[in-house]
Amino acid sequence: MNTLVSEGIALGSIQIPADGQPIILLQDRQTLGGYPKIGCVARCDLSLLAQQPPGKIIHFKKGDLHIEQRRYAQRLSFFNQI
Repeated sequence: MNTLVSEGIALGSIQIPADGQPIILLQDRQTLGGYPKIGCVARCDLSLLAQQPPGKIIHFKKGDLHIEQRRYAQRLSFFNQI
């Protein structure tokens, strides 16, 4: 029997329930537990994701952590200038 260790859920976590259809957790996510996680959507992409209609086919690709951190820092820098 496989048991999952309960752990915190990050913004943008991608969980896979038994039916195999991914669930992407946003602001209203639970704090612990859930289904197995396969990754996390980059923070810069969450606003675009949130605007997609239900049932929209979404493709994932592996990102580079350092590049995604730099994208997020640039975005924060832009909005801090306003």
